Amino acid sequence: MKNEIKGTIEVSTVKEDKLAPVVMSAVECDEKVRKGAPLQTMVCAIDSGYGKIKVAYKDSLKGEVKVFNLESTIAEGMCVDVNKTIYIENKAYDTLSYNKLSKTGNITKDNELSILNMYRGMFELYKRTKVTNFVIGLGCSMDTAQSEDAKKSLRDRAIKLREVKIREHGEQDVVLRIEEVVIQPEGACSIFNVDKNKVDRMDDNYIIDLGTLNSCITPYHKVPNIKNAVSREFGYDFIVKGVMVKLKSLGYNVREEQVERMIENLPKQDKAIQKAINEFVIKEFLEKTLKTQLIEVGYNEVLGHKLVFTGGTSARFSQHILKVFKNAVFTINPLYSNAIGMYIRTENIWNELQKTLKESVGA
Repeated sequence: MKNEIKGTIEVSTVKEDKLAPVVMSAVECDEKVRKGAPLQTMVCAIDSGYGKIKVAYKDSLKGEVKVFNLESTIAEGMCVDVNKTIYIENKAYDTLSYNKLSKTGNITKDNELSILNMYRGMFELYKRTKVTNFVIGLGCSMDTAQSEDAKKSLRDRAIKLREVKIREHGEQDVVLRIEEVVIQPEGACSIFNVDKNKVDRMDDNYIIDLGTLNSCITPYHKVPNIKNAVSREFGYDFIVKGVMVKLKSLGYNVREEQVERMIENLPKQDKAIQKAINEFVIKEFLEKTLKTQLIEVGYNEVLGHKLVFTGGTSARFSQHILKVFKNAVFTINPLYSNAIGMYIRTENIWNELQKTLKESVGA
């Protein structure tokens, strides 16, 4: 009998004290160093994001939560370096592509590219652990999380192939099986990765997930308020494009890719370029755009509402954020906090489901 989750389980039903120990690294092949019993089915979380692909997992029953990050995505067709090509269902894909979801025009992850990136995340996990069966917590935007139909559509796409045939160039096919996919609201899950000494979950807080294409603000009091969360189309791409326009007005003829490199290596840039980037991030992105959105959802600095920042964009601009929002706190690992939280929540849901099935059979 195939185990499938019927319907969806809200964040509020998941206990928040089941926190697994977290280690921010992964060895070459975890199957050689497992501390507990080998896993037949691996619970994992895959954030096939608009930028990078982040994966969180546990390598054994008593092991630690581990993470890894794939900066490149995949694109159909053979790549220049044939050794970097993988084959999914006998189609060749380039693994060195930077064809980010933000370049496709999609504002949700219910599309072919995000599912292909999910398959690649599964394959990278197989290479590390040799596990072939997976329960996947798959990240979604808040717009998707707020719609039962949208969550069903994304899950249907993700489980369309229960068995996926994958191989690297010159290697034998490996069949990876998808036991279940649990659609997870990324930003809301990051609360599992916050220092409890810095954030009182009983107070009025706001989780701010600054992503590549979208950013999401989720009110949080005891549990995430998914119903009243708001997702907006501004994030790292917004900054890059805005900085590009600003630099062009100053006489710098630059492309988006060049602006990204400038931001990533900001201390090495000319003073004029540093000033232009810093001013845009602080004045246009944080003070004007983000603060306006926060006020609309009820944020009040005078009342001392805490702002919990997460996401890779939060990590990159943490010093800028602290200059504008004095009461800002950051998740323990902003780049991976969504994936870690999604993993913890997916593991809890899967364990509860297995417990229910056992009790049903026992009865």
